[in-house]
Amino acid sequence: ISYIRWVLDTVPYAFQKGHSLSEITAEFVEEISSEAGIESSAWTDGVRFYHELRNTDTERVVFRGLSVWQTGG
Repeated sequence: ISYIRWVLDTVPYAFQKGHSLSEITAEFVEEISSEAGIESSAWTDGVRFYHELRNTDTERVVFRGLSVWQTGG
């Protein structure tokens, strides 16, 4: 659940207010301890957001995801 929360936190609130989440995919690349630092990033092409979580201790990607949104909140 934490991974999904981190992913959704990268989507701007103003965008979420005008859109509904219609699809989410998750790729768990590597397990991470609860003590590790996490850096989340996202980029978009309109209604699709591509997400990545990185372990700041190792600089390795631990998660990749895609969220797809529809207009109308």
